[in-house]
Parts: sequence; C-alpha cells; structure tokens
Amino acid sequence: MSDFQERISNTIDYVQEKVEDFFNKENAKRIILVGFTLLFVTILSLQMDSYNNIANPAGYASNDIVPPKNFNVKDLDLQQGPPRVMKNKKFLYGIFSMMSEKSRERRQVIRDTYLKVNKPGSKPWVCSLDRYQQLINLGDIQAADDCVVLYAFIVAAAPDQPKDHYRTSRPIALLPDNRERDVVYLNIQENMEEGKTYTYFKYAYQISTEIEIDYVAKTDDDTFMVMPVLYQNLIAPLPNSPYNTRYYGGQEVDYKYCGQHEWCAKVSPHGYFAGQFYFMSIDMAGIVSDDATERYFGGNQRNIEDLDLGYKIFQWSSQTKMPINQHVSIHRVWHHPLKSTEKFLERWELFKKEFPEY
Repeated sequence: MSDFQERISNTIDYVQEKVEDFFNKENAKRIILVGFTLLFVTILSLQMDSYNNIANPAGYASNDIVPPKNFNVKDLDLQQGPPRVMKNKKFLYGIFSMMSEKSRERRQVIRDTYLKVNKPGSKPWVCSLDRYQQLINLGDIQAADDCVVLYAFIVAAAPDQPKDHYRTSRPIALLPDNRERDVVYLNIQENMEEGKTYTYFKYAYQISTEIEIDYVAKTDDDTFMVMPVLYQNLIAPLPNSPYNTRYYGGQEVDYKYCGQHEWCAKVSPHGYFAGQFYFMSIDMAGIVSDDATERYFGGNQRNIEDLDLGYKIFQWSSQTKMPINQHVSIHRVWHHPLKSTEKFLERWELFKKEFPEY
C-alpha cells in the first residue's frame, strides 16, 4: 500500500470512529428528542394554519374583504335545530338609527341610495326584514328565499325603560310603526354605549330560530355600504347553515391602530372590529348577548360596546378552546363617516358611475 493510500485509509478510519462516538446512547436520545420536537412543532403549525383565520394575505384587490379559507367540516361544531326551510343564507344588516327627525331623514336617504341595488327585472336580494317576515307569513317561501340581505334600522324607542334588555322578561321589541315598517323599535332607552348593541344582537338571536338568520351585521347610519362588493366578497363565500359557526369580522382595531386614546388600554391582544361595520355568525350573537354572563369587561369609565363584544368573543374562544373564524377587512367595502346628506349623495353618484348596471 502506498503512503497516499495509507493516509486515505487512516482518514476513513478516523471519520468512522468519530461518527460512532457521536451516535452513542446519550446523543441518540438527544437526536430522537429533537426529531420528535420538530415533528410536534410541524403538526402544531399545520393545525394552527387550518384553524386560524386570515390575517392580511397579499394579492387581494382594492375594496376586498378577505374571503374564507377552505376548512374541514369536521372541525366545526354544527348547529342543531329543526330542518332548514331556506336554501340561501340570510344576512341581517342592522343600521343603527335614532328617533330624531334628522335620523328619520337619514333613513330615507339610505333607502334612496345604497339599499336600492336590486336590478330591474331580477329577483330582489336586498329586502327589509319586515318584508322578509311578511313573505314567510304569507307562505311565499320562494320569494322569501330570494332575499339574502335583510336590512332593518335599529332604534331604541322606550325612553321610560332601562338602556339594556338584560335579565328581564319584558318584550325586547315594540310593535312596528306602519309609517316605517323597516324600523325595529327596541324596548330600551336610547343610548350609544350602554346596552343598545347588546340588545340588538340579543333581538337578532331571538328571532333567528323563527326566520333562519345565519349572520348578523351592525353598522352606523353614516356608513355608505357598497352592497354588490359586500355580497361578492363577503356574503357569497361565507358557509351556509349548519356550518356558519364562530364567525366574526369587519375593520380590525388593534392596540397599535387604536393610538393614545384612554380606552385603548382595554383592547385585548386580539383587537376588535370597529362599529362602523362588523358582523358575526348567529351563534356568536347568542353568546355575546347571553343574560347568563356579565355585559362589560373593560373596567374603564368609558364603555365601548363594540370593544367589549370583541373581548367577550375572544374570551369565550380562549375558555372553550374553540377558534374564531376571523374575517379582517383589508380594503373596506364601505365609506365612513359621511355625516352630511351632501356627502352621502356624492358617494351615491360615484357608486352609480362605478356600477352602472344598478
């Protein structure tokens, strides 16, 4: 054997010896432990990706709300109830309003603008809640099923009652006024942050079993909603019953976005969705408005109901280990705030140029 061959042989023997030393019992244990750890982390990551919600993925066009991810039906807790009559999903769209003359005028402006999106000669998909209920009572299930967005103006109309329908047996809503049958008159005193929002979601949940509501939205009367985009990018991709569980979405407010306001300290790590528009599935409406739980969680002098509702949803999620299907709006499909009638009508004119078919 030449000197070169001998050096090669010695080198191979040295490498083999070091490899054997490395793979002794203790190192083997460490390698197995590291392997199982990596496997566990990989499985956990895939599971979280399956469960967790969309957080600003790239590639969505302006005015989009991120559509739902594909999900495994087995991961959902299915709602139980009587056999469903309606085939199409129902999206209750509550527009918060007041009893004042100024608010009445704004309601008419809204009726004359973005609520008028049913194309001539086509089946109406935006209906008042009252109209939808009338169709059901008349037995015209086909016409009722054509309605997808069920709008109603939400007014607190009982100045001699408490501000919240909480742990009480009194009726939650008053009889409608024939002059404005698309108005829901809650049986509470008017307020902004002391129970009106909770009462609205409680009302929605109470009527949902009778008229098959799947999702509930809350918006302000100074919000101009681009209804076709709302339908195409949010409502249409949402799952139908019985898979419409644990959904919550809108324009996200997190601690960074909140700024220096004194109430920002109440924002939970998950944030919440701003009151100009947000929605939740009907099961969440029942959970947040349940009389068995306390209303407010922030402990701050200023109550912000939208924030408290979001806090309550994520607290429930943490306690039950049930993930929330969040839908974060990247580019809003609405315009807010439009306080003056002039601004509202200007936006309507822009809408007609962008959507001439309406």
